Amino acid sequence: TFLKTAKVGTFIWAVSVINFLTLAVLLLVLFLHHLMDKLFVIKAIVASLLVLFLVSAVQLVTRRRLFRTLELQLRDQRAEVIREMQDMIDEKKREKIREKYKKNGD
Repeated sequence: TFLKTAKVGTFIWAVSVINFLTLAVLLLVLFLHHLMDKLFVIKAIVASLLVLFLVSAVQLVTRRRLFRTLELQLRDQRAEVIREMQDMIDEKKREKIREKYKKNGD
């Protein structure tokens, strides 16, 4: 699961870079729009906004899945710790019962 988490982290980083580059292109178009063809400016703005919207949706879904995976891992670890603690408590109770019978038997 660590490898899966690392791969998802790399994917989220790559999506963030795409998001940043799209914002940079959008900012460049907005700053230099008076030097460019108006139709190109409109197409560039619409395309950039569409890419930003799609990338944001992908990021949200990926982060949600990653969070859910980590949440399930944490829940499983807690359950394992609780089981181990119960086993330790049960073993201590058994030891006390054995000692009690040894004392009564002697």
